[in-house]
Amino acid sequence: MKSMSRWFENLVIRWSRPNKERRIYDYFILFILYLLSWFAAYYTGGSKYSYVHTVYIPVIYAALLFKIPGGFLGGIVAGIVMGPIMPLDAEIGVMQSFSNWFIRMLFFVVIGTIAGIIFEILSSQFNRIERLAYFDSVAELPNKICLQRRLEGLINGNNGKKNFGIITLVVENYLDILDVIGYDLTDYFWFRVARYINNHLPENVSLYYFDNNTYQILLEGFDEGRVEKWTEHFSEFLNYPINISGIPIYLKCRLGCAFYPKHGSTAEEVMQKSFIAMDKARTRGLGHLCYQETLTEKSKENFLLLGEVKEALEKEEFVLYYQPKYNLLEEKIFGVEALIRWNHPRKGMMSPGEFIPEMENTDLINLLTYWVMERALSDYSEWKEKGITLNVSINISSHNLQHYRFLEEVDRIIAEYAIGGPHIELEITETDIMTENKVLDKLLERGFRISIDDFGTGYSSLAYLKYLPADTIKIDRGFIGNITENGSDREIVKAVIKMGHALGKSVLAEGVETEEALELLKEMGCDSVQGYYISRPVPKERIIDLLQQYSQF
Repeated sequence: MKSMSRWFENLVIRWSRPNKERRIYDYFILFILYLLSWFAAYYTGGSKYSYVHTVYIPVIYAALLFKIPGGFLGGIVAGIVMGPIMPLDAEIGVMQSFSNWFIRMLFFVVIGTIAGIIFEILSSQFNRIERLAYFDSVAELPNKICLQRRLEGLINGNNGKKNFGIITLVVENYLDILDVIGYDLTDYFWFRVARYINNHLPENVSLYYFDNNTYQILLEGFDEGRVEKWTEHFSEFLNYPINISGIPIYLKCRLGCAFYPKHGSTAEEVMQKSFIAMDKARTRGLGHLCYQETLTEKSKENFLLLGEVKEALEKEEFVLYYQPKYNLLEEKIFGVEALIRWNHPRKGMMSPGEFIPEMENTDLINLLTYWVMERALSDYSEWKEKGITLNVSINISSHNLQHYRFLEEVDRIIAEYAIGGPHIELEITETDIMTENKVLDKLLERGFRISIDDFGTGYSSLAYLKYLPADTIKIDRGFIGNITENGSDREIVKAVIKMGHALGKSVLAEGVETEEALELLKEMGCDSVQGYYISRPVPKERIIDLLQQYSQF
C-alpha cells in the first residue's frame, strides 16, 4: 500500500513538474494511444460504431501532459485520426463526409480544451499546496520536509550514494534583536537573515528553514574534512553584522555539523546528529562543533539521569555537603556554602557539575533547589540548637528566579522552619543577578542576603554594579588560582576588592588553595575566603569538627 501511494505521488509530481528529458517518452505514448484507438475503430467496423470514442483516451492524456495546448491540439489530431483517414464503414469501404468528421473533430477539440483547463487548474492548485508543504513563505526558503526529501534523493539516487554534510544553525539572540528593531518586523527580520546567509553560500551549498530560529545548511559532495573546515569558516563569517533598517545587528549563532555516511545511514540520523552537535556547542559556549560519537553517549547518559531525579529525591540519594567560609579579619569560620551531591547507586558520589547543567534546562532544577533550601534550613536549625550560628549560602539559578512559583515556595519553606534574616544568603551568578532585579528585591524584602557569585565572568559594568541588589561579591576562582604568580590577576583582584568596598559590599575570594594566596588576599584587604586551603566540602557532621579545629566550638 505504501509503495502504491509513493508511485501515485511520483506520478502526480511528474505530471505537475514535467521533465524535458522524458518528453520523447510522452510523445511516444501518445502516438501509441492514437494508433491503438485507430486500430480499435477500424477493425470493429469504422467510425459509425462506438469504438471511435476510444480516441478520447489520448486526447485526455495530451491534456494531462500539456494542459490547454495539449488538449486543443490533441483534439485536432483525434479529429484527423478519426476523420479523413477513417472510413465510415470499413467493411464496404465507405468514407466519411467532410461535415461528419469535421464536426466530430470540433467535439474532440472542445472536450480536449475543457480537460486542459481542468488539469491547468488542478496543476496550479497542486503546485500551491506543494509550495506550502515544502517552502516557508516568511523566510522564502525550502523547509525541513524539502531538505529531508533532498537527502533521501542523495542517499538513494540512481547515480549512487553521494557524500554530504548538514549544518544546523541556531540564532540565539533573536528575541533581543526583536526588542531593538520591533516585533512588527519579525517576518522581515527572518527574511533578511535568510537572504544574508543565502547570498554568501557557494555552489553546492543550500540553505533550508527548519523551525523558529533554526536553519539547516546542506553541503553536497563535501568530504568530512571539508565540512568541518567550512563550518569553522562560516562560523567566523557570522560574526560580522547584518544591516536591518539601518541598524547593524550582530547574530549570536551556534552551529553543529554532521556528515554522511559517517554519522548516520539515513537522512533523519544525520540531521539529528547535527542538532546534537549544535546543542553541545551551546552548552559548552562554542560557536560551532562537529558531531562525535561521545556526544550521543553523553546525551543518552544525561537523559537517563534526568529520568532518575524524582526517584532519587524519594530515596534520599541526594546529600548536602558544606564548604566553610573564613573571615580573614576575625580569623574564624563565619558561614558555609551548601553544595549538593548525588550518591548514585551505580555511579557513586557525583559532584554538581555532573548533573546540574542538564537539569538547569528543565523544571527539575526547581525541585532540587527547593530540596536544598529545605535541607540547608533544617541543618541550620540543628546547628542553632547546639549553639552554633553560621551563615548558610544557597545557590540559585536564573531558572529558579523565573519560575512563577519560586517566591511562593520560598515563603512556604521559610514558614516551615521559621528562619530568615541575615543568616541565609542566596548566591546568584553575575549574569543572572543583572536580569532578575525585581525578584531579587522581593527576596531582600524577605530578609535574605544576596551574593554575586563567579564575579568577573559576566558582563556587568562598573556603572551598573552599584545598583545591583547584592551584599557580597564573590571573586571567581579563575582569578585566584594563579594570583601569587600572575601579576594581571593580582591587579584585577586588588581592583575588585577596592571597588567592592567603595560600593559598601563585602568581598569574598573563592578557590583559595594555598597559604600564600590567603596571606596575599589578606594584605589586599579581602574580607573573607573560601577554598580547599580552609576545607573541602564536607558533610554536616564534620562542620563541628572544623569549628573545633579553628577553636570556635
